Amino acid sequence: MVPRVSQFLAAALIATQSSLVFDFTSRQKIGSTHMQPFMWKQLPVPTPATLEPHLPFITPRVLELVYTAYDMTPLARDLGDEGEPFRWDEDRRAQLRAELDAFFFRVYGIDDPDDVDYILETFQTETGGLKHNEIRDHGEYRTKRLVLTEYDRMAAADAAGVPYESPLTLPPGQGPRHPARGGASTLSGRRLTER
Repeated sequence: MVPRVSQFLAAALIATQSSLVFDFTSRQKIGSTHMQPFMWKQLPVPTPATLEPHLPFITPRVLELVYTAYDMTPLARDLGDEGEPFRWDEDRRAQLRAELDAFFFRVYGIDDPDDVDYILETFQTETGGLKHNEIRDHGEYRTKRLVLTEYDRMAAADAAGVPYESPLTLPPGQGPRHPARGGASTLSGRRLTER
């Protein structure tokens, strides 16, 4: 897929198609183990006009999640970032993803926390999947807790007529970065994008 939109809307498309609600809605459409081009064209992607007002929210989060290695520098520059790649901080990344997921649940019109809960529960199999893997790795279904928390915080901010604010100490898009190349410490080929 090659979108014919601005780089900022392309970043929003990355965020949309990486969201849990998009995954859920896509699974309702796809009846096999692979996706045909005609199916791809029918998936529920918000229009650019829907996403454009939210680019200041989406872009810094996508930037920080994607720009963790020097090979992503061209994308970072296209998004107006001139810094070094972001450090991989699993807890911070989980929070950024939760904020995006909560946001997209709201964009898709999922306005009942019980519906969000139900959808999040579908990310499991008998022996694995997101839910079981997180319980194994973290002792809880961390993604569900984080997404529901941010979903509630966004709803409360909307109800109070105030902007949503991330609970992160350093705002999204301003997280810790790697030192400049040639400094005291270099990446020396370490693959930062591996989990």
